[in-house]
Amino acid sequence: MWENRSRMLFASAFVLALIVWAQMGLYAAHVLFGWSLRFNVFEICSSLLQALGFDSVTPLLSVLVAYTFGLSLWIWAKQVCLSRRAYRKLLASRHERSTQELNARFSADKPDLLVVTCAEPIALTLGLFRPKIILSTGLLKLLDRDELEAVVYHEQYHRNHRDPLKTFLLHLACSVMRYIPILRWCYHHYKIAREILADREAMAVMGSPASLGSALLKLMKKRERTASMDFAYVSFADTSINYRIRQILDPQGAPSLGLPVKLAIVSLPVVVFLSGLFFLSLL
Repeated sequence: MWENRSRMLFASAFVLALIVWAQMGLYAAHVLFGWSLRFNVFEICSSLLQALGFDSVTPLLSVLVAYTFGLSLWIWAKQVCLSRRAYRKLLASRHERSTQELNARFSADKPDLLVVTCAEPIALTLGLFRPKIILSTGLLKLLDRDELEAVVYHEQYHRNHRDPLKTFLLHLACSVMRYIPILRWCYHHYKIAREILADREAMAVMGSPASLGSALLKLMKKRERTASMDFAYVSFADTSINYRIRQILDPQGAPSLGLPVKLAIVSLPVVVFLSGLFFLSLL
């Protein structure tokens, strides 16, 4: 069920964002290269806009397209740079003995687990294209052997499914298209779904929810609220811990996400309106 939810949330949000990006790309090609394009499916929208007096929408669309593509490229480039910089800093704090021991224990075939010297308990998966699991010495001191094992299996799920990249793509879409509010709803619930799936993977491997649940409780008690980091990552203890603990205690009690009717009502006219603008501009 959670796997289907996760796929539905990612696919629906990303496809919607791709449609808008594609329309903007076609419009840019028309303006820059003179491509002759027609979208008859939007004829009704364009007629309505003409009736409302929108005879020339080129300046408005040019600004919107430039803003959206410019912001998209900026956020993407920024994330790539920040992720690389963060990994270099973490690598400089590498705790060699613990890193070797945990890689031999969990990732002998693919040593991509890094332990860093840090008093704060940290467990996250970092990296857009080659994700790495980052643990801190503070986390190793806080958790017992079984709890640490559960956390590693949780993070391995994120690494194996490239969750930092997928989560970032939805973050990018909802950041540059704030005028489509349903994207942010999908992004928020997608993150929860991925954490639930990673928790369930860890419980399946461990054979019991006890170690995972106790690890979450320890981190709730130990960690102070800290500012979120700017680079793309997924963290063991940053997303809906209370909700995840309820799921661990009652796996069958997962509530329905429900359809965000109000957000859909707001978002759909925006997409249709933009489609009409693009069609009108290409006439």
